[in-house]
Amino acid sequence: MSKIHVDRMAAAVKKYYSEAQIAAEKMRRNNETYIKEAADKENERIKQQLQTVRQSAEDAIAEAQESGKNEALKWGELDGSKITDDARLLDFDISPEQYSKLVEKHRTNGTMLSLLKNYGDRQNEKYRQKEGKTGEMPKVYYPSGNIPTAEKKAEVYDKFAAGARLMLSQIDGGTDSPMVKVAVENFGQPVGSAENLLEMI
Repeated sequence: MSKIHVDRMAAAVKKYYSEAQIAAEKMRRNNETYIKEAADKENERIKQQLQTVRQSAEDAIAEAQESGKNEALKWGELDGSKITDDARLLDFDISPEQYSKLVEKHRTNGTMLSLLKNYGDRQNEKYRQKEGKTGEMPKVYYPSGNIPTAEKKAEVYDKFAAGARLMLSQIDGGTDSPMVKVAVENFGQPVGSAENLLEMI
């Protein structure tokens, strides 16, 4: 899977930001050039045009969100033809290090990751009981909680869509803020907490 759906959300946000900047500059000039009544009339027309652009951005975000979630669910469908010979290793005790390498190796294979997650969960429970740490992380730990699943991938698209809609609202508040500018530029990029989200998809 790729981040193409997140990129589409980012493109929608950036387009709206650009149009909002242009609209703000036009309205500023109108206020300086025309009498108040004429300026207000022209500015109202610009606002209505911008609202159309905003609705297009909202539609693009919703479509990207839905497409991403559908792709995630499709990716998560179990398919026996995708089970590789590595699945035989799960009949034995492999080390957490070997386990992590297998997870990385099969990161694009939803079926293999499902098998690996189940194996990791079983191993963790086995070592919890062995160490008498029910409910706690055992010393010997298999990082199964970090494995991508269809549900986690779908949740990532929900989070990015919510972030994109928040960005539209922030842009509505004004395009002059340096913080808004940076947030728009970084949206959808592997920066801060977004890096972990992008790794999940």
